[in-house]
Amino acid sequence: MTFADIKISALKLMNAAPGQNIVAANIATYYSDTNLNDYLYQMNESINRCFDRILNDQVAPQAVVEVDDYTTVTADGFITMDLTQITDLYKLDRVIYSYGSYYVGNHEFLVEGDDLILTDREGDYKLVYTKTMPYFTDSTTDSTALTLPDEILRLIPYFIKGELYTDDVNVAAVAMNTFEQRLLQIKKKKERHQTKVVDVFGGYYD
Repeated sequence: MTFADIKISALKLMNAAPGQNIVAANIATYYSDTNLNDYLYQMNESINRCFDRILNDQVAPQAVVEVDDYTTVTADGFITMDLTQITDLYKLDRVIYSYGSYYVGNHEFLVEGDDLILTDREGDYKLVYTKTMPYFTDSTTDSTALTLPDEILRLIPYFIKGELYTDDVNVAAVAMNTFEQRLLQIKKKKERHQTKVVDVFGGYYD
């Protein structure tokens, strides 16, 4: 799905083009349509605010990276890692340590500035981190693809309608409430999943 797909979905949700078969492939022409252009020009920052909300509610996508790919070992026996090398990192969430059949899913770690510091010991470290969101900037085009889960992508048009729809404040409020409820469902689902992961990696020997 692209930014254009999101914007067209939002326009349809707002019934901004009644009787028209608007499609993402033709979005460039809609910027000159007086019935649509006000909405379209406001959508970039509305999408960004939606992304801020998704990050703040801690439902943004996560990724896992092997520590060995980025680290150096210091003379005093610590592993250091420059976190800026992970270009899509927003926030480090957890460190997983494993050695054979022994796992620690919430291993202690220290962050000083941009550096992650871990004890150097035999075994494997993995980092679980929240990824940055694909914010719309001056260089972003509507054809840019969004690599986000479908359940998040389907939320965005409701947020846009909740913010930008001016024909009926009650209708806008219903759209924003739909966004809030679905966001809460995703958050609860993620929390249940994380609890399960912590239980699995809580630390044990076979």
